[in-house]
Amino acid sequence: MISLTSRPSRWIVAGYVPAVVLLWMGVSQVASLAGEVPVYGPTASEDAVWTWGRILGWTGAIALIAWGVLVAAFWRRSGYTRGAVILVIMVGFFLAIVGKLVVWMVTLPPLLES
Repeated sequence: MISLTSRPSRWIVAGYVPAVVLLWMGVSQVASLAGEVPVYGPTASEDAVWTWGRILGWTGAIALIAWGVLVAAFWRRSGYTRGAVILVIMVGFFLAIVGKLVVWMVTLPPLLES
């Protein structure tokens, strides 16, 4: 069984959490702009939010992939079996994707009724 208080687990969690937070922050920025685009185009602040959201999202996604590669590369030093490390990586990616979808749905602006 994998314990979250052991030293290798702390390093695994310490690498995972910032990557997921960056990913979710980017998703929330981009999702907050979803909706009808005005005829006159986006404002400068909307462009800035879009740009920062994309930068944060891609940075988080790349960091998450790097986290998975590093966990896989150092699995022998962690003391876990290969199966446990594969399970940790799969669950990590699954939670990141499900969390991304939840953050997207929560931060979407309500649809205007006309």
